[in-house]
Amino acid sequence: MSATEHAVRRVLKEAGGDALCAACLALACEATLTAMRERIETLLLDHEHFRCGVICGSCGRTVVTIVYRNSP
Repeated sequence: MSATEHAVRRVLKEAGGDALCAACLALACEATLTAMRERIETLLLDHEHFRCGVICGSCGRTVVTIVYRNSP
């Protein structure tokens, strides 16, 4: 697991169930937007822990987001 992916997982777990967009995650993880979009695509393959959303809990924009969930 890359450092960026580890950081994304940590930020999403600490978000308390709020969905976050790629731009907000990139800012929080000090990564590029392109890299963050790639990490999100990878994480969304893990349907047990991550799911797609539509409203960012940080910036409030209606965009594709990702959210961590504790249980399936």
